[in-house]
Amino acid sequence: MMDFAEKLKALRKGKNYSQQQLAEKLFVSSSLISSYEQDLRMPSLEMLVKLSHEFGVSTDYLLNLDRQKTINVEKLTDHQIAVVSEIVNEFLNLNNTKDAIER
Repeated sequence: MMDFAEKLKALRKGKNYSQQQLAEKLFVSSSLISSYEQDLRMPSLEMLVKLSHEFGVSTDYLLNLDRQKTINVEKLTDHQIAVVSEIVNEFLNLNNTKDAIER
């Protein structure tokens, strides 16, 4: 299971942000982002909320209390949302099939 530091780094890289770019978005220093990713310190509650908003995930996800991520569909049409939902379901089915085969 990934810890907070690993999740933050993976989410940052998933958006193709450097530590500096993420720091600028959050109005903090890049050394603070680095300390989070090196597991040297944990963010404040306020920073945890800012990070969850920036990456579209819940604070529970960041803290390993929940594995679910969210997808912001605010600007998508109903048809586009349906397509995204179908794709997610296909991946879930593939993963279930793979798990069944590996057992």
